[in-house]
Amino acid sequence: MKWLFLLLITSHAHAFQILSTVTNSCHESMTLGLVGAGSQEFRQPAPSVLLSRFVATVRQIGVPQDRATQALIKEMDARFNWAGLDDATRYVLASLVAGARMPDTHGFSVIDIDHVRDNHLTDSAQATHMLRNRTDDLSDGNQQAITRTRAQLSSFVTTVLSQYANSQFLTQQTWAFPFYGEVSVQLFGPAFFLGQVSHSIEDSYAHTIRDSNFNILAISNYIEAMEDDIDEDRDGPPHSDRLDQCNMADAFDKMRIDEAQRQLLRVYNQFDSTIAANSQDPAAVESILDDVFIYQAGCVNSNNYCGSEWIAKAREEVSKPYKLGFNCGLVKDFRGPRGPGGFGLLLLPIAVALLLKRRLRT
Repeated sequence: MKWLFLLLITSHAHAFQILSTVTNSCHESMTLGLVGAGSQEFRQPAPSVLLSRFVATVRQIGVPQDRATQALIKEMDARFNWAGLDDATRYVLASLVAGARMPDTHGFSVIDIDHVRDNHLTDSAQATHMLRNRTDDLSDGNQQAITRTRAQLSSFVTTVLSQYANSQFLTQQTWAFPFYGEVSVQLFGPAFFLGQVSHSIEDSYAHTIRDSNFNILAISNYIEAMEDDIDEDRDGPPHSDRLDQCNMADAFDKMRIDEAQRQLLRVYNQFDSTIAANSQDPAAVESILDDVFIYQAGCVNSNNYCGSEWIAKAREEVSKPYKLGFNCGLVKDFRGPRGPGGFGLLLLPIAVALLLKRRLRT
């Protein structure tokens, strides 16, 4: 049954997807694109120079040589094809990717069900993903969710600047290797925490309903959607699998991902300027975040969120709860905003086949 629950989590993305057998590397690709690495589709024409600053620092302090950290770099290199890059660059990129993945995994394997469940279905986990928790009700819930996410981002920004100002660059974190388990690795802290900043800002373009000027109209709700206890007037729009996609063949996705990366580039470049000034003041970086989190009240479910294109897209594929069925099968409940639509049954042989596919890939 534990493996079956895993399939639910991997097929039901909580945020822009992270790399797995059944999901695309949205967070990793979007984040790497900001520093001129990763797949060409997400690379920015004028990437941030922050990578160069981080690499120069690592060349001074050295890349950790412990077995676990070196294994992490090797694993990342194999997944993202960093052939030809020097050790310092690969180490910084690995730390950046680890940070971008951390809000979804907390460093643990995706088959560690207790941690996966906590990462997705607890109130305290929602802020990093720009989502409502159970108490964020009515229109006030939007601002409450924004405030918590801003506070989480502020702590990350402060940590990055403090690490540079105090020359305390390494951070000890948990990392899980397939078929081995969790180990402790030493990551380059500024890149690791910057990756978490990236994740939250990227999610703010997957878990919000925005207008044509990118102002936020509403924040999505994952927990109550998954618990089959969502009242959209009270709880906000249900989480959308459609908005978790990052296939830029769609003009809508290209538009919102371009905007997310544009804002993140501003953040990255301001980090570089602030670090260069040897400042620990987060104000300059956080002022850029004001543009990301502008909230426009008055657009709610009853007026169809003022006709936003984002809600139309979100409702193309609304996330639905899953229920355990008989004989260890999985019943997918299709009830939702568009009404009942029957159910599907995923039988154990299908689950085993998908699990084997995952094992061959990881």
